[in-house]
Amino acid sequence: MLLPLTYFLVGLHASLCCQSKPPVCSLDPDDLIGAAINGDNTKVKFLLDCGSVVDAYGYSSAPKGLVALVKAAEKGHELVVKTLLESGASANVQDGMGITALMRASQYGHLNIVLQLVNAGANVDYKNPTGWSMEKEYQRTPLTAAAYNGYTDIVKVLLENGASADCLIVMLPRLNIVVTMAILLSRWQLLKAMQK
Repeated sequence: MLLPLTYFLVGLHASLCCQSKPPVCSLDPDDLIGAAINGDNTKVKFLLDCGSVVDAYGYSSAPKGLVALVKAAEKGHELVVKTLLESGASANVQDGMGITALMRASQYGHLNIVLQLVNAGANVDYKNPTGWSMEKEYQRTPLTAAAYNGYTDIVKVLLENGASADCLIVMLPRLNIVVTMAILLSRWQLLKAMQK
């Protein structure tokens, strides 16, 4: 008799305390930013449906203020980026340090996110006035961020979508030969196409 009662109590305990709790509607921007950072698209959608502001700055996340789209792009969460853009996020929103999602996606080599952002109207020539890293001069635009980190596929996409290569001239001594050749070839191909 004791054994069935034990099984019953263990099962009752599991059903009462160990079920996952339903998500709670929150308008706190830090909750949306946290879900974006973690790549939790279900939670992002839920929070947006609850009324979270898609481009809001987080308060406790960082002293300068984070933004969900910038963090999702940095982390490479393609589906979250798509959801945020479809929910009205500005493709040109900047975090508290003046960094855009396109800059972060370019810096970390997330080609599909770069394509999403460019197609959503992100400014391919946006220049952060302060830079954001130890190599400030080399990280000021999406193009310089991609080139500095060796992402030739992203360099090509940005150039094909109108990014100015002028900012790369100061970088040439620091770029590896593959990136340098890709930049020069892309510009040559664009000039050749314009002559036709």
